[in-house]
Amino acid sequence: MKKGLIIGIIIAAIILMIVGYFYFNSSPVVEKAQGSGEEGSAITIKNFNFNPTTVNIDVNQTVIWRNEDNVPHTIVADNEEFNSETLNDGDSFSFKFENPGTYNYHCSIHPSMKGIVIVR
Repeated sequence: MKKGLIIGIIIAAIILMIVGYFYFNSSPVVEKAQGSGEEGSAITIKNFNFNPTTVNIDVNQTVIWRNEDNVPHTIVADNEEFNSETLNDGDSFSFKFENPGTYNYHCSIHPSMKGIVIVR
């Protein structure tokens, strides 16, 4: 009986390690976003990161940032072209990029959080 219990615990531990590995090492899902009739990209804010960190879009496409962290964040362009209000968990912010270029941005609350939107 004790041997069966030990084997069950080992199997449960292995299953938990496998599930944990895939949970913490999975790539973020980049979904298509709708903005003003033009497709764009979605960026998830989670674990104090923008995921993906860099997106490539075409002119007149929209990027949507969605906060999935349990702490507030902001989206602020380094050139101050766009600036969100504070986004709480579940909030989102979108911006339509009408000119080509490279747009660096950050979270003003957590300045180490940085991202890039490249518009072609």
